[in-house]
Amino acid sequence: MNLCAVRGLIATINFAVLRALYSIDCEIEGWLTGERPKIVRSGTLRRKGWNKLAKIITGNIWTLCTEEDWVVVTTNVGWRESGLGIMGAGLAAQALRRWNWLEVLWGHHCMKFGQHTGILIVPLYEGRPKGLLLTPTKVLNRANPHLSWRSKSSLPLIGTMLRALNGLALNQEPLGGLDGRIMVPLLGCQNGQLDEAVVLPLMEELLQADGCIIVRRKY
Repeated sequence: MNLCAVRGLIATINFAVLRALYSIDCEIEGWLTGERPKIVRSGTLRRKGWNKLAKIITGNIWTLCTEEDWVVVTTNVGWRESGLGIMGAGLAAQALRRWNWLEVLWGHHCMKFGQHTGILIVPLYEGRPKGLLLTPTKVLNRANPHLSWRSKSSLPLIGTMLRALNGLALNQEPLGGLDGRIMVPLLGCQNGQLDEAVVLPLMEELLQADGCIIVRRKY
């Protein structure tokens, strides 16, 4: 599968957008940089001595991450009638409590790309983590977008997102890359109703880039 053939697979938000959320009311259209997703090309995740296979750690992803890390936040492709994104529960709800403007960005992203919605790169610039990678694991409910969150996570969609994350970590053109580690939770294993025994082997197989860290939730 050619990742670049998937519209909206990876898009990035400019920091000026985030500042605008606090200062002025503005039109949502144009918040994404350009007609086609702009891809980050700001370095590489390669670090000397790191294992080529993804590392697995256990704990709270918000506690474990540093100012140099990107945190993958799993969510669904859905939005309210108002245009606000429906982030869902779990990590998405935790992220929304910290950065309450995320539902505006995610809603626009989902409405723009629909069933082709992919990863949205959201730099934070202050504190930790370095940024968020909003990553859908539940497909769009075309008839009722506001109910997408109720569905089970899609294993094929997760596979596509994992390949995209691995491409970012490898700094492969034309996907680009990100400076810092990528902290990846077990996709779809909390509110997505998928079994860790199925998802974890897939993540180990597809996340082979240096700097991809699989974070198992600590119960």
